[in-house]
Amino acid sequence: MKRTCAVVALCMLLAGCSTAIPGEPVADPSALKLDTGNYATTPRTVAAIAAADAWQQEGFNMAEAVVAPFDIRPTLTVQSTAIETFSTSIIHPVQMVDFRDERKSDGFLTRDQTLKLLGTSFQTGFLAEAADNATDPAVHLRSGLLRFQDSDAAARALQIMRDSAAETPAEIAKVRGAAVVANYPTFGRTRLAAAAQVGNLIAVSSATTRAATDAPELVSSILEAQVTKATTYRQGAPLGQYRLIPMDKDGIMSRTLPSSVEAEPSVLGLSSRVHFADGYRSTRTHYMMTLDRDWYDKATRNGIDLVAWTSESVVYRVRDRASAYAFANSSPDGVTTTSAPPESGDNRIPGLPRNANVCVHTTTSTGCTAIVGRYLVNSVHKTLQQARQATAALYMINKAAGEN
Repeated sequence: MKRTCAVVALCMLLAGCSTAIPGEPVADPSALKLDTGNYATTPRTVAAIAAADAWQQEGFNMAEAVVAPFDIRPTLTVQSTAIETFSTSIIHPVQMVDFRDERKSDGFLTRDQTLKLLGTSFQTGFLAEAADNATDPAVHLRSGLLRFQDSDAAARALQIMRDSAAETPAEIAKVRGAAVVANYPTFGRTRLAAAAQVGNLIAVSSATTRAATDAPELVSSILEAQVTKATTYRQGAPLGQYRLIPMDKDGIMSRTLPSSVEAEPSVLGLSSRVHFADGYRSTRTHYMMTLDRDWYDKATRNGIDLVAWTSESVVYRVRDRASAYAFANSSPDGVTTTSAPPESGDNRIPGLPRNANVCVHTTTSTGCTAIVGRYLVNSVHKTLQQARQATAALYMINKAAGEN
């Protein structure tokens, strides 16, 4: 997810190309040559095939009630490569422990705790993470919410998570109902995690810090804030009826291409054409997942308010057509690209309006982007041909769905 988001962000910020995208799109006489390969070209209906499909989407909805690390300490703005984590995003118990060595990961559960949690009617969750330095962080912080079937299940889960042998710092003891989940030294740092029940939810926070004295204050501050903000979450799927969770919002998912078929069964229980992180989310939630501040600032400035994501495509809803062009022409910082692979001879998609699409090549992939009214559509692939075909299909889908 982290790598893919970076590639998509690069490809979406089109001024990395040598040609800007100006003005209004005009009809292209080569439109009959549009190559969409084997991709669908009409809007689709998105439905949950497996329960996990719906719970993943509900996790994105839950994210609106999550306190991000940068809300507590503004210097926490990057993802750390020094501390092994699954990813900021939708959380399942198996994502809260590293099965190779839980003490080396930023997970705060043991293998035994994880297995027990799987039997507690766990439904979904969302955790945000951030650090103050990518390679040698002095502070790495995580926070979020876990949702269970009911308050009794949440209470049982909290007892499973509690580490009764761990010392409870005075700062944590001040948070009502808080339980220490982990408190131990690890590789020259201190790791402290705590949790508190809020109805059928559990608020969680953990900090890995170079200075042992930093962890208690950080964890207690964000846990207390998370307990308060948890009450703003409007829960979908009452009583666990996951089919009541809306899998689309304002039709934005209908504008995407479905994810490719997964060859192996998902450890998270997702159906074969739903990948980890597929779904729609707000701009803020997307930023919590990518921590791409440059993207977030430009997205906010140009009024991007909804993001739809699959492994095959990204669709952004922008304020209006002019803002879509403004966002598309904003420049990525510190990234060197070429407009297209040298052998292509062109950085456009044949058959689309030339001033409303462009392709960007990196050393490992090519991404193409097109503008359709107030929507930006993007697809990243290993070859230029496939990126062009997928984006051409997205263009047709979004034309059919409407430009507003």
